[in-house]
This record gives sequence, structure tokens and C-alpha cells, in this order.
Amino acid sequence: MSDLGFCIHQQLGAYRLVSLLGKGKSGEVWSAISEKNNQAVALKIFRGGTKAHSMALHEYEKATRWSHPNLLEP
Repeated sequence: MSDLGFCIHQQLGAYRLVSLLGKGKSGEVWSAISEKNNQAVALKIFRGGTKAHSMALHEYEKATRWSHPNLLEP
């Protein structure tokens, strides 16, 4: 089990966690499989709280400006 309480094969919405890739102050990054299209993805799961929510929005806004064939559109 991870520091945030998640575990391998746990279902999070449309995603199944495969392995913990890394962790830091803001949260954890997991390798996961999309149940919609069986595609491998990376999920960043933020720690709770207002600051984490603000950081998640900031990262989302930055990510919407990226363009690459290997990135999923938000």
C-alpha cells in the first residue's frame, strides 16, 4: 500500500493501478491501464487539501498547452 492508501490493481474510476512510479511532497505517480481502451497511462494522484487542489489545477493548465502524439488530450 502506498503512502496515500492506494494499492496495485485498485480501480480509480476508469483506471486500474498497475505500479507506483514515484512519490513526492505533492502526491504519487502511478502506472495505470485505462479500462475504456486498454491503454497504458500515468496518473498523478495529489495529496488532499486546498494547496494540492491548487497545484493540480496549475499542472493541468500547463499540460493543456503541450502538444505531442504520445499525450492524451485533457
